[in-house]
Amino acid sequence: MDLHHVVASHRLLLNGEWEFAPGPDGGPPAEGWHRVRVPHRSREFEENPPAHGWYRTEFAVPSQWSGETGRLVLDLSRIRHYARAYLDGNEIGEHYHYRLPWILELGAAQPGSRHRFELFLHSCSGSYAHPEADDLSEAAEAALDTRFWHTSAATVGMEGDVWLCLRPAARLVDPYVVTSVREGKVTVQVAVENDSESPLSGRVSMRVRRHGRSELELPSTGIEVSAGDRATIEATAP
Repeated sequence: MDLHHVVASHRLLLNGEWEFAPGPDGGPPAEGWHRVRVPHRSREFEENPPAHGWYRTEFAVPSQWSGETGRLVLDLSRIRHYARAYLDGNEIGEHYHYRLPWILELGAAQPGSRHRFELFLHSCSGSYAHPEADDLSEAAEAALDTRFWHTSAATVGMEGDVWLCLRPAARLVDPYVVTSVREGKVTVQVAVENDSESPLSGRVSMRVRRHGRSELELPSTGIEVSAGDRATIEATAP
């Protein structure tokens, strides 16, 4: 695969009106649903804020994405705290530690299809804080990030934007920019991920643009990435 085939993701924002119902694990509740706007979270000052609950919505994958190469994913951003996801009633993933990004694969979804999406959230204790919580020492359990948050008010929520994405197999991720006025230079680090089944090679060019015009061109960098691997490159310009 040549690096010229690396393209930007197609993205569709799924923020807006969802439904939420307090309820325990074991399946979506039959009643108690009400409309909320995502991003959303229960608040500490609410009366009896829920320690666990369910979100649900429906979405359609744009038919215009048909014929494009890549993987359909949901970027769920900040989840508070433990989460388990269902697509059309089938479990498709779970997530611990709400500070970490969550990119959820949607293997059964296809361009032009419509789907029901449900998410169970827990404020986090025991096995909801860590899948091996029963085997951890008391000190290790107390050190868990989610255990720290569990000592505060029991709240759940989807605190960030939700994006439906067609993510290319080869892509640029995690850009990191450092500017120095004293030294008069800009340094950019970026990772190249290759989820395809073939090696990736080529060159990466970066530039700073403002109002549609190129203000600064960074030196191009050669890159080779094995199938299923990633590599980080760095470029500096005065």
